[in-house]
Amino acid sequence: HVAVSFREQDGEKLPKRLVQKWEPRDIALKFAVAAADRESFIARRDAFVSFLKDGSDGWLDMRVPELGRTYRIYYKDCSDYEHLEDIGGMVAARFTVVFREPNPEF
Repeated sequence: HVAVSFREQDGEKLPKRLVQKWEPRDIALKFAVAAADRESFIARRDAFVSFLKDGSDGWLDMRVPELGRTYRIYYKDCSDYEHLEDIGGMVAARFTVVFREPNPEF
């Protein structure tokens, strides 16, 4: 909202009618990939990356059943993954993926 602040007056002046506009938002989700051995881990990791890259025309539909909503998002960024090898005989890694929702729905 465009607001005007006058040094000699308290507060700020705004229009009588405020129209809400939502800016695009980023959603960061934490993921982990785990497997019984290194080869299985690499296959699972590659499958997950392929899923992120090859969504329907680059778009991903993230369904949240608890809210009864589906959000249309796309992959934006990913952190380096923290490799956690040989945890109880498992090979695992955790990382954060950032998605962008260009037209937010609340």
